This record gives sequence, C-alpha cells and structure tokens, in this order.
Amino acid sequence: MAKFDKKKLWIIGIIAAVVIIGGSVGAIKYTSTNAFCVLCHTYEENSWMVGQHPEVNCITCHTKGLIMDKTVGIKKVFLTATGMVDPWHDKLPVKFKEEKCIACHFEPATDENKDLIDRHAKYTENVEGCLTCHGNVGHVQEILNEKYEYSKQQQ
Repeated sequence: MAKFDKKKLWIIGIIAAVVIIGGSVGAIKYTSTNAFCVLCHTYEENSWMVGQHPEVNCITCHTKGLIMDKTVGIKKVFLTATGMVDPWHDKLPVKFKEEKCIACHFEPATDENKDLIDRHAKYTENVEGCLTCHGNVGHVQEILNEKYEYSKQQQ
C-alpha cells in the first residue's frame, strides 16, 4: 500500500506541475497581448490605433523586460482590483526609453536605413530624445488629452 501511495503522490505532483507551468505560460502569453493591455488602457488604444504605428504591439514600446514587467503588472492589477489605484487617474511613467525607437528604426545599421541615420545624426546630439520631435508617433496626443480632461473633471 505504501508503494501505491508514493506512486500516486508522484502522479499528482507531476500533474500539478504541468498545470502550474502550463497556466503560467498561458498567463504570460495572454498578459503580453494588446487585448490584455486595453482592458484598462482604453484611451491609449484609441490614440494608438490612429497613430503611425498601429501594427506595433504595446509591449514592443512599453516594456523593460519580462520579469520586471510582469511583477509591476501583477502589482498594478492587484491595486486596481482592490480600488487602491484608479486607472483613470494613474500616471504612466513620463520618461520614454528611446532605445525602443532605435531598436526598430536604427538597428541594425544597413544601407536601407543609412540615410535615416545620417539625417538624424546632428539632431540626436542636441535633443533629449526621439519624442522631442516625434511626440505624436505612438499615440495621437489629442485623443489622450481627452482622457486626462475627463479624469480632471472626475476629481
């Protein structure tokens, strides 16, 4: 009987591990989709869809790394679900990482984008970043402003 119990425990353990790992992989994949992001960021979706990069996924520009983002994301979901954070009044980070722009537009340096790199060389030395000149690229600011005007009225 003891052998059977040990075998049964192993089988239960393996099944539990498969369920936990499979569920985790599924959760990571789903929380990396645009469909998940727009559950809370509705105005951001509206402004992004009419912007210049509607084919680019949210996580392409707005993430730092899988572990860090999932940790921060879990915290945000918890705070929102418990009412500690109101998504309408939650401020997104002001600093945008230009490395995300550069990764698509300048790397790797090829003959195709050499002209683009050359044209921007003098500007990149004198401005803070890509958004200094290209502020409306990811999201159309006027649409985002509607969100912030609405949220100010709700305070």
